[in-house]
Amino acid sequence: NYPTVEILGSAVEVANTCAIKFFTQAQTVLIIPCYSDNAYQLSLIASPLASYLNIPIIIFNNSF
Repeated sequence: NYPTVEILGSAVEVANTCAIKFFTQAQTVLIIPCYSDNAYQLSLIASPLASYLNIPIIIFNNSF
């Protein structure tokens, strides 16, 4: 059995919370937009790349 942590919220809130919680320091981050025409495709590319490089993904919301 592995301990689990449930993180709720929007995609932006969850990504930022995970980055802060699981990465105490990082020299590189991957930043992707939340709402764009190809956001889903970017997330599919970004996830394995970030895992391989052991870097956090930051999702930004530019709709303000």
